Amino acid sequence: MNARKRILAWLALLLMAAIVLATRIAEPFDLALLDRQYAFLRSHAGANAGHEVVIVGIDQQTTEQLREPLALWHAHIGRFVRAMGDAGASVVGLDIVLPDRSYEKLLPGLDRALLVDLVAARQRVPVVLGLTADPEGRPRTIYPAFLAAAAASGFVLFPTDRDGVVRRFDEHIEVGGETAPTLAGQMARALGASVGTGLINYAAGEKIRYVPLQQVLAWQAAGDRDALKAAFGGKPVLLGSVLRFEDRLAVPINPGAWDAEPANAAGVAVHAQALRNLLDARTAAVCIVAKSWDYQVTEALQTTLDEGVAMIADSVRFLHGEGRRVLVDLEHFFDGYKRNPEFSLRAIEAAVVNG
Repeated sequence: MNARKRILAWLALLLMAAIVLATRIAEPFDLALLDRQYAFLRSHAGANAGHEVVIVGIDQQTTEQLREPLALWHAHIGRFVRAMGDAGASVVGLDIVLPDRSYEKLLPGLDRALLVDLVAARQRVPVVLGLTADPEGRPRTIYPAFLAAAAASGFVLFPTDRDGVVRRFDEHIEVGGETAPTLAGQMARALGASVGTGLINYAAGEKIRYVPLQQVLAWQAAGDRDALKAAFGGKPVLLGSVLRFEDRLAVPINPGAWDAEPANAAGVAVHAQALRNLLDARTAAVCIVAKSWDYQVTEALQTTLDEGVAMIADSVRFLHGEGRRVLVDLEHFFDGYKRNPEFSLRAIEAAVVNG
């Protein structure tokens, strides 16, 4: 009889466990425990991030000084991009959504004010444009000329847990039915970091401060390259809103030093924290996907074949110099070789010779 009772007790326990797993009853407790772990580590361990990410913030003073609507900030954003090139920033991400159309007929020269600096930046610093989606999950468009001029683009989106809090980094977010590259992920790739999936470590690194956009524009107008290099030289830089009621995300711990809200952060601060995590992963081997089909270089990347070869060479050389083992996936090689064998062989040579 005792044996029968024990068996029934075990069966009841297993049934309860199955119910808990099936209904995810325990999930809120698990998430709360994870948040407490982050808080404990930040207050006691003092973990430092190996990579500093700098935020350039659009704050209240910025909006008072730059009186045009954000959709017409072409010249200001162009000057910011130019300043990052002068500073020697390692990569720049725009956590703002650029217009979906040209304003050239309304204000002649407006589009050109930004396009010139985006194109010039390709030779100095990679610029990644932020993308977003509408409530139905469809990608919001950006004026195609801006997309073509920038180095890359990525979505400013994060998955949320059932309680609406951002705790994870994952690019398997379907936008328009496809997996979406993210802003932080594209910036990390530009620096040769591998991009995976996992929890965002909110305990890593000191609280992030920001440099006001109007200060950056003042340094640029004065030609003060020393100030620009001191603030941004060799560092990843994110431009975004730090306003209290705009672009906010629920988080376990607010990574922004300027914010009094403990669990409600500016989106740009969350992108910065995710980027710090990605750059600190320090994987031993990195695989990059390169275009070895001339059609993809001219049509998808919208650049020249010489530039396509140079991009492979520069990327491999940089990663090899960082002590990484570099694997190069020459995408659609045989399609490319059939159409233009000379270019496909140049792509192989660029990868082999440089690392």
